[in-house]
Formats: sequence, C-alpha cells, structure tokens
Amino acid sequence: MLEHFYSPSALKDQMMNRQHIFLLAETEDEEPVGFASYSNIQPAVYRLHKLYVLPSIQGRNIGRTLLEVVEEECREAGANKMMINVNRYNKAKNFYERLGYKVIGEENIDLGNGVLQEDFVLEKDIS
Repeated sequence: MLEHFYSPSALKDQMMNRQHIFLLAETEDEEPVGFASYSNIQPAVYRLHKLYVLPSIQGRNIGRTLLEVVEEECREAGANKMMINVNRYNKAKNFYERLGYKVIGEENIDLGNGVLQEDFVLEKDIS
C-alpha cells in the first residue's frame, strides 16, 4: 500500500495528473510534522485523500488544524461537502466523527496483489 500511494512516482501522479492539492504542517523551525491532500471529485464536493501527523506530536491539534484549513480552502473553492474514506480498522474514524463527519457507507477497494482496502465512507456538510 505504501508503494501504491506514497512512492515518489505515485505522489507526483497525484499532484500532476489527479490534481491533488497538498498542504504541509511545519514547526516554527520549518520542520515538517504532518500533511494533508485533497481534490475536487464532483461539483461542490471535495475528498480528503490523506491526513497524517507524526505520532510523536499527535494530540496537539495539528491534524484538526490541517483539516480545518482544507475545509476552508474547499469552501472558498465552492464546496459544500467533504468526503473521507477511513479504513474500518483505523481509530482515526473517531477523530473525524468528533469533527462532524458521519459514516454514510462502506467501500472495499481492491489495490491488487491480494490487498483489499476496507473503508468507511464519511461525509460532512461544510457550507
């Protein structure tokens, strides 16, 4: 899965061909500590593809701040909904639910080579 989504070539494809927008969270010393990526998937609907904060600094509102910035940028671009897929076994689901996201379904994504990504689909009205 790491090679599929996070290799240099996969990240370049996401930025250049799939038009994912990436945001980087940094310390005051400009050390990267987290990132988010998102894109427009339908008129007025955006999807958060990635949100990651270093485990050593989780719980300091960096993820929340990144998500709030993504939502604001999407609102400014005309979005009224945000969607997120979260692995069914990822405790981050609770994080998103605390921030107003609701489970609207489930999705299984075949990544190939016997890898099945089992997700909840969450949605939030951001208008």
